[in-house]
Amino acid sequence: ISFSCYNGYTTLGQSVYAVGSVAQLGNWAVESAVKLDPSQYPTWSATITVPAQQDVEWKCIKRDESDPTANLVWQSGSNNQFNSDNQTTTQGSF
Repeated sequence: ISFSCYNGYTTLGQSVYAVGSVAQLGNWAVESAVKLDPSQYPTWSATITVPAQQDVEWKCIKRDESDPTANLVWQSGSNNQFNSDNQTTTQGSF
């Protein structure tokens, strides 16, 4: 699944990550979140393999690269949701 987080403006030493309800997204643990790529900054993205036939909830977070709990910012609003059998892309925004 292609994950994208829009408007991910960061400070030096901070990055954008995807965290969510499956092990591949850290099971909501910010220290296990998946770092996204800023190649289209301020849009961050990555392709992440998740289990088939799975309902997934996730959010974008900003956090320090060296200390996962420092300067932590969660995407506001409801969780992003998708079913891995019905979707190839998903997105969130700060």
